Amino acid sequence: MKLLDGCRKAGMTESPKVTFITVQKRHHTRFRPANIRDGTGRMKNIPAGTTVDSHVVHPTDFDFYLCSHEGIQGTSRPTHYYVLHDDYGFRADELQKLSNYMCHIYARCDKPISIPAPVQYAHLAAYRARKYIIAYNQRSVTGASTPDRSGAGRGRGRGAPVRHGPPRDESDADRRSRENQMAAQYNSKIQVKASLKNSMSFC
Repeated sequence: MKLLDGCRKAGMTESPKVTFITVQKRHHTRFRPANIRDGTGRMKNIPAGTTVDSHVVHPTDFDFYLCSHEGIQGTSRPTHYYVLHDDYGFRADELQKLSNYMCHIYARCDKPISIPAPVQYAHLAAYRARKYIIAYNQRSVTGASTPDRSGAGRGRGRGAPVRHGPPRDESDADRRSRENQMAAQYNSKIQVKASLKNSMSFC
């Protein structure tokens, strides 16, 4: 794994233990209570914290469904957790409880959310980075030209945007080179104080 390779290149003598889990929301699996009286809320969804780890999961791999949030509208969509790598050797119950607990610590909401808080924070950070990249690729500048005094043959008006995006006939090699240069520019401008490097805060 690249993470472990990076730790070794950084001079760490002992490789850290890593548990790698994918968290998937885009699927078509839904669960309903067998008895409608056991449902919660107006839509009678499954209770928050319901975990399914048999019958509809992979027969040999370590995966499970967890519905950590309360259904407000429509049928609740559970989150699919797939354990790809586990150095700690978590038991199923331990990892399911940990995943459920981490859905309760999101700073923007006083109720459990559908995915663990670190995943939601990463989603927000990636969404913000995407906005920066779009703004960089489609930045606009203000151009102006002096119109004819008679009013005929007017040029570009003051304040009209001029788009500066990637060329249409850009090759893959040129695109990668441009993206690498853009990433280097971003990294040179991002500064994190030493006192914040070991803490996480994203609201």
